[in-house]
Amino acid sequence: MPRTPRRASSAAIALMLAGLASCGPALGVGDPAPPLSVSQWLKGDPVLAFKTGTVYVIECWASWCGPCRAAIPHLSALQKKYPEVVFVSVNVWDQPAKAEAFFKQMGDRMHYRVALDDLADGPERGKVATAWLKAAGRNGIPCAFVVDGRGRIAWIGHPMDPGMEQAIGSRGK
Repeated sequence: MPRTPRRASSAAIALMLAGLASCGPALGVGDPAPPLSVSQWLKGDPVLAFKTGTVYVIECWASWCGPCRAAIPHLSALQKKYPEVVFVSVNVWDQPAKAEAFFKQMGDRMHYRVALDDLADGPERGKVATAWLKAAGRNGIPCAFVVDGRGRIAWIGHPMDPGMEQAIGSRGK
């Protein structure tokens, strides 16, 4: 009888390890892009759904984030280089008033669509921050997602990473 508890313990440990092995980000490359639930569009036409054949770049940022600010000219240059790609910059983890003030201060230097995350559940639990960043296992910003012409995540990473432009160029329609 002493073997029964050992077998039960071994089985429990094996199940736990199997469960841990399957844990990981819920959103990854190849997965369908989640909805883009924002509270307000500050610039550009709203993206209500991802259209087949259109490539999107969804970038998460905040007004207080230095690297996010540094990425703005790069994102603007990419939007000019790839006018057929829809670039959307969603402000997350920020107070809407601060985000709006920063956006106004930037003037026309953000050459892409800009939106505010839906913070109905609080700044740390915004809908985009949760469905995109948290689901992808990302804890920092800026973070960009390339959505291919089939509505699937093609790339995730820092918007200044050369891999993002490669993903944009190779993920057409």
